[in-house]
Amino acid sequence: MYIPFLSQEDLILDNNRQIIPGAKIEVYDPISNNYVDIYTYDGSNERYTVATNPVYLNLQARPEHTYFAKQIVLCRLYKYIGNFSDPRVDDDTQNWLFIREWNGSFTEDIVKNDTIVFGLDGLKSANTELGSINVVGYWNSTDCEGRTYVWDENCTQTPDNGYIVKSNDKDIGRWILKFDGEYLPSTYYGVYPGSEANINALLTYVDAVGTVSIKTAPGVYFVRGDYKASSVALATAKKLLIDNNSSFTRSSITSSSDIKVIGGETNHFITDLYGVKSAHSSWYKSLQGFLDSGAKELIFDKSNNFTQASVMTKNTTLSNVHLVNNTNMYAGWIGFGTYTLTLDRCTVDEHLFYPSTSRIYFKNMLVTDRYFYLPTIQNMDISHIDCDDVNLNLCNFDNAAIYLKWKYQKGHSDIDMEGRIVSDIDFAPSLTGLHNCLFNTLTLNDSNKSVFLENCQGKLSSVNSANLNIYNCRLTIDTNTVDTNLSLSSGGILHINESVITGTGDIQAGADFALLIEHSTVEPTITCPNITNTNAQPYHVIVKFSTISDIEVKNLEMTNSKAGTIKIYGAMGEAGLIGHVTLENNVIDDFGFFTITNFENIVNNCTFVHTRIINNTFNKSFTCPFYVTDSEGKKYEFISSTSAHNWLYKGNNGQCPIDSTQLVTTLPYTDGLHIDSDDHAWSLELTHTFRLFLPGEILVKGTSLGAKMVEFFTPYGPGTTVLHPLNYGLFHTGYQDASDNDYFHMALATDYPAQGNYVITQINMNGV
Repeated sequence: MYIPFLSQEDLILDNNRQIIPGAKIEVYDPISNNYVDIYTYDGSNERYTVATNPVYLNLQARPEHTYFAKQIVLCRLYKYIGNFSDPRVDDDTQNWLFIREWNGSFTEDIVKNDTIVFGLDGLKSANTELGSINVVGYWNSTDCEGRTYVWDENCTQTPDNGYIVKSNDKDIGRWILKFDGEYLPSTYYGVYPGSEANINALLTYVDAVGTVSIKTAPGVYFVRGDYKASSVALATAKKLLIDNNSSFTRSSITSSSDIKVIGGETNHFITDLYGVKSAHSSWYKSLQGFLDSGAKELIFDKSNNFTQASVMTKNTTLSNVHLVNNTNMYAGWIGFGTYTLTLDRCTVDEHLFYPSTSRIYFKNMLVTDRYFYLPTIQNMDISHIDCDDVNLNLCNFDNAAIYLKWKYQKGHSDIDMEGRIVSDIDFAPSLTGLHNCLFNTLTLNDSNKSVFLENCQGKLSSVNSANLNIYNCRLTIDTNTVDTNLSLSSGGILHINESVITGTGDIQAGADFALLIEHSTVEPTITCPNITNTNAQPYHVIVKFSTISDIEVKNLEMTNSKAGTIKIYGAMGEAGLIGHVTLENNVIDDFGFFTITNFENIVNNCTFVHTRIINNTFNKSFTCPFYVTDSEGKKYEFISSTSAHNWLYKGNNGQCPIDSTQLVTTLPYTDGLHIDSDDHAWSLELTHTFRLFLPGEILVKGTSLGAKMVEFFTPYGPGTTVLHPLNYGLFHTGYQDASDNDYFHMALATDYPAQGNYVITQINMNGV
């Protein structure tokens, strides 16, 4: 059996008795709440055809057809509030506002009466024998739309002059309002702008009426207008529907169920509403009321209508709330005063807040600088943020510096920047590790921490740490344009590995900290501070498989590397000692021992200790105070083997001295220059006043010395011995005094004062 439930002649009205063209009616089974099949009648073929569910109304707010069903159905009416030209193609539920619902497909209407009375008084005086009656108006004949009341002869419920009305003629029985919508218009209780006397009865009517317990509407709709009767706050368990063109002088309105506002941003306040699920700031009289609304969606409008300063009046926590930016810029009108706003498990639209975290706390939620409008590193402080590492991720930050600062403030000292760019890092002095970061300048200042820089690029501005490990980096040290201060704790280590260090600055190593360079290129000069004093260099400078520009130190170990200029100065605590120098398998442009000056007066500067120069190539120069001249008068620097002091010089080539040899010389050169085993001629003369005897040199018996005194130079200073020709013939490096520890490297025979020539007549093969 097909029962009609919706006629094409029906005019569908909203709760204000207004037509709603383009609305839709969804048709459900009242038990299962599922869609049911509905039908239209095809008269030409005399059959029923399944129709589309839901039913859309035309521009006259009427159905296009008469619709049938095979059962009792539940009809739900929705008003379209979207912006599609054809509502039928819009399936976004947010664009459909529920109006009311009713049951359809009854075989007959149980209420059939066309009697009309006017106002509440007319209803109270009506004949109860009519069974039902239509009422128009409340306090008068025009202030409320028409509605239907049914007489319930056994009902004794307390009358409230809305849902339940007592007849003037009978104590037993009540007029019961027939209404099946979701929101009861406030006019049904005579409540509207200018008439609020029954407002408490409106907000507290019972959940069911009549002897058969007919459910009442779960919500109340305040008809549009300005309600100015009182400032007393209102509270109800009912759902409320309020037009955004309405306003209330009430201090607040609270619903324990729900408050919906028709429309969005306003140019006037409504009042402080508590119980809304979605709230616009422009609806509220106060910022604090907006934040305390209980809404799960807080929409921050561009303009507001607060009646007091937009400043918080207490510490406030928002939990599980979506904060919506409706400002087109940021909600700069938010004032915190001395109070704080804590966001717990919230979601926040981008660029909502003014760029400062001084009063905003975050807990248990995604953290990002995108919450703020044009944030900078200076005004971002995460000391208030309480979040786990899962919610603090670099990918959520537009400004990587803010992430680095916040991560550091969260207690992390070893941070991976994932290749992001940071301008100036001067806010994390105790970092222990920085990885994959591009920065303009880096400042670190915690002498108790060791720092590891990996895959970084930028300029070192100031580093004060216990140790510094640089791996696979490209860094600049430039004292000419930026005050680069590289300071490590005493005994610390600067380790540069697989990196490139550029700039015009210098690395002052050896005096306070050790330096180890491996597989790297270092452009700044490496120097030992106070290089010309007599202090020792206590810490090593080691270079392996690297390219270095210039080095000026007192001890050095360099292997398999390239260098521009290397200068070795006096070390070991005395100006007279050069030691702990190892050069093996290097290519060096210029090399020299540069504290050895005024050789004739400070010969003890020539003492070498633990020195190895092996298999190097010297491209341009090798500066040393020892030299000999060949038959053409050319001078050649000369290094001699001194085994007692771990000296070794061999296998070198280029512009450098020949390897050490044992030379045998006949004086005074009656047979010409000495020819060594390589057929090279040597005069072995240093100056016209000095005669240098090289370590290990053997003098031939019968030669004339022309000298009276020989000086031996040791680490403890020179000693003078009168020359006796019969006793002296061999000078070597093994001279010992009574203490058995006094070694010398060379001897000088002087002709001043001249006292004749002495001829060696005997060779003392046991040495001196």
